[in-house]
Amino acid sequence: MGGEAGSRSAACATAHVRSEEAGGALVVSLHRPPLNVLDLPTIRALQAALEPLPARRDLKALVLRSGIEGVFSAGVDVRDHALERVPGMREAFHAVFRLLDALPQATLAAVGGPCRWVERLTGKSGVALAAARKILRSGGGFEPALREAERIYREDVLPSEDVEEGLRAFLRKRRPRWRDR
Repeated sequence: MGGEAGSRSAACATAHVRSEEAGGALVVSLHRPPLNVLDLPTIRALQAALEPLPARRDLKALVLRSGIEGVFSAGVDVRDHALERVPGMREAFHAVFRLLDALPQATLAAVGGPCRWVERLTGKSGVALAAARKILRSGGGFEPALREAERIYREDVLPSEDVEEGLRAFLRKRRPRWRDR
């Protein structure tokens, strides 16, 4: 970390989230091979890396990046979508997005490489694609869009039989048997 003159490592560094200051920016890197899947400890570490930023007027930018070549993140760990774990996951995940929205710094996501998992998800799920379009069209800013995404997830996606089947299949390492319900 930090080979440049004037660069310093930030206080927040965990095994999966690393921060480094360079040239007036904080660079936060995800390091959770193979796909930077975000489990609760990683989400909380990301939140901890972001929390000091509103008071850091000396930093002009935040760069979120992957420390793994060719992948940004595969998203939240499937295990955290189980009904009993959803409230904690949702609270932590949304806290990160609220922090990002409120930051005074310019925020960049250095994605780099294809987001094939997004293509796979939306290409095979009409519900996911329709939900994404609805959220994007909702307008009105970040908080209303987050509330609408939360409502769709809670009311339309989470209670479906296919969500439970998908979780069971993933955890048992077998192909899911979709019923479109």
